[in-house]
Amino acid sequence: MTAGVSAVAAAAAAQDPGSPRRLSATAFTDRLYPLSAEIKIPGATIRYSEAGGGEAVLLCHGIPLSMTTWQDLFFLLAEDHRVIAVDMPGYGRSSKGPGDYSLARIAGDMVELCSALNISRMHVVGSSFGAAVAITIALGYPSRVNRLVLINSVGIAGGTHKVERIVRSALVRHFAAGVLLQKRLGRSIFRSKLSASYATLEPDPALVDHYYALLRRDHGELSFLRTLEQFDEAALQRRLQHLANPVLSIWGGKDRVLPLSKSLGVQRLLPNCWSTVIAEAGHLPHEEMPEACASRIRSFLAMPAL
Repeated sequence: MTAGVSAVAAAAAAQDPGSPRRLSATAFTDRLYPLSAEIKIPGATIRYSEAGGGEAVLLCHGIPLSMTTWQDLFFLLAEDHRVIAVDMPGYGRSSKGPGDYSLARIAGDMVELCSALNISRMHVVGSSFGAAVAITIALGYPSRVNRLVLINSVGIAGGTHKVERIVRSALVRHFAAGVLLQKRLGRSIFRSKLSASYATLEPDPALVDHYYALLRRDHGELSFLRTLEQFDEAALQRRLQHLANPVLSIWGGKDRVLPLSKSLGVQRLLPNCWSTVIAEAGHLPHEEMPEACASRIRSFLAMPAL
């Protein structure tokens, strides 16, 4: 599969000052929030944005981010698909608080949301932790999912995240939550981690402030730590052999969070998998190089039935 720039998107960007701009540009604006709405499902209120028409594509973000991570890809894919970007429960402007943040619960909430939107079947795109959610949706609700796109996916290559092991300690969880709430120190740590997710760009201060404010909103730092605590990568890996959906794996060649070598796990463990590398991108290639991601995703979704 080869990279390409959508001619329609390129022309629009040249003529329309309101067209999608890179998230790391110097004048960040949250372009999804004006399109967003809320839906109440059992046990949660979910904030989502929707645009376009055609086959449905659900976008599941990594943590501790929000639907904002998708906004450039969102508008590109909406040229020929019905695209739904979601603040997953516990993140962004969706409901937070004590509760179940297991993959099974999050996946169930995403299916409830799609049912409320009268979507019976969809493609699912997930980034990092969101890729684990996408896989769990496909495994738990096979009749609802067509194809999967996994972008720099966690939970594939074996082993357990160092962070996951650490946060199982209640004392460390309490300390980590306190650090995240200290505005200057917490923001500095958050900015450092976000910067490590890019290979070619530095996050604009307004983007850092946006993500950090959403993380702290309604004690979202606790939702984040609970999600890490309940994330069982080993259990997910044991189930991968049962994943029958066609999968496209997209990986940033300069990912410093999950190195490119991790992508080999996708190819080894998923029998029905196509892999592509965006050589100059980091952990969030859909933010750094959205046109390249959109081109690859369109080609994959347009492939004849397998």
